[in-house]
This record gives sequence, structure tokens and C-alpha cells, in this order.
Amino acid sequence: MSYADIFFAAVHDSLANACNVDITENRPNLKHIKDTVFNIPNIKKWIEKRPKVEF
Repeated sequence: MSYADIFFAAVHDSLANACNVDITENRPNLKHIKDTVFNIPNIKKWIEKRPKVEF
């Protein structure tokens, strides 16, 4: 796990929310990175309780 992995997951999340785009579709390695980052306990907890933002 690197800062680049966390940055990628954050960018993915922003694009998914703003543009309704899944950049990991048909890219299993990138999906694995995103899932690994989003399953870190403190990150997972934040994702569950963070406020919903409309773009």
C-alpha cells in the first residue's frame, strides 16, 4: 500500500460521485487497489458516515 494507492482510490471516488463513472470497470488490478484502500477500517468507517455531497 502506498500513497499512490490511496490517491488513486480518492480520485476514483470523486469521479464516481461527480460523473457516475467507474474507472475500474474491466480493470481488476485497479479494482483490487480501490477495494483494498476502501476496506482499511478507518477509511471504511469514514465512507459509511461521511456527508453526502451533490455535485
